[in-house]
Amino acid sequence: MKMRLFVIAGVVLGWLGLVVLAGGGAGGVEAAAQCDLCADNWFFILGAGGRTGSTTALSMFNEVPGIHLTGEHFGVLRESWRIWERLRTIGEKYRVSAFMGSPTNDTDFMCSVQSMVKAIVFGNNRDEIEESTRILGFKEIRYASPNMMRFLANAFPCARFLLSVRNNVSVPLKASAFGDEAWMRKKWRYSRDLFQTMNKAFPKSTAVFSVEDLTVDRFNAFLHDMLGVQGCTFWRVDVRNSEGTFSKEFRMGKSGLKGVCDLSAVSFRYSNDELTRGQELWVQLAKDLHMIPRLGLKNPDALVMEEGRR
Repeated sequence: MKMRLFVIAGVVLGWLGLVVLAGGGAGGVEAAAQCDLCADNWFFILGAGGRTGSTTALSMFNEVPGIHLTGEHFGVLRESWRIWERLRTIGEKYRVSAFMGSPTNDTDFMCSVQSMVKAIVFGNNRDEIEESTRILGFKEIRYASPNMMRFLANAFPCARFLLSVRNNVSVPLKASAFGDEAWMRKKWRYSRDLFQTMNKAFPKSTAVFSVEDLTVDRFNAFLHDMLGVQGCTFWRVDVRNSEGTFSKEFRMGKSGLKGVCDLSAVSFRYSNDELTRGQELWVQLAKDLHMIPRLGLKNPDALVMEEGRR
């Protein structure tokens, strides 16, 4: 774990260095213009643990030409959050000459996070994929904690979120990889409450999808209204894992879409006033999220780390 943290820290800080040094020449280092955190249309599918319908959503939206979502990555952005938190507290806790320096520029740091996520999303095929991609993002089940939700909102302030949950937490677990069933059921309940609280605060950028209620109408409403894709519709739901078991990963021969998808008008950008309002909402929301009963679980960030080792 420590070695992985050091490696990711090096990658993140390396990108930060590129941001700061960009434009430097013989005359010295020049200040680079800050990136635009809303320049891209980011879309994330976050699951309240495994077997919540997130793979179904990933499979369906990846059928839309112009949308490119990658699968799980063992929650590596938790390491970026830890680096960010540590850098932000250096000036507050260590007021000695050995730690002298300017405070961390949050926008620069979040720009480096976006660059890293693009590397995760596009992989080795970036040159082939990026130009035709209008909406990009990932699916992950390891970010259901107050700190990670706020970190993602800071790094991707104009993003859209599909939050997949399971209401029936008593469904039989048929996948041995989950280990402790009692732990998994508590995770489902806690994460569901977390996502529903976030959705109430941000109904225009988030939607909660229950695995028990995955319908064509719900997916089409999200496709058209939340993502802004027009001209095409889903005609079936590629249901997977509905009974708590691993799917056979069998893909139907026919596409689940009909029509010609038009993404030309897609833009997730918010106005400056909307972004400011969102930041204000997060001040109270962060308190509300931390008040959600943990059901005897450890702190939520320890919880996602525990899941990452399963």
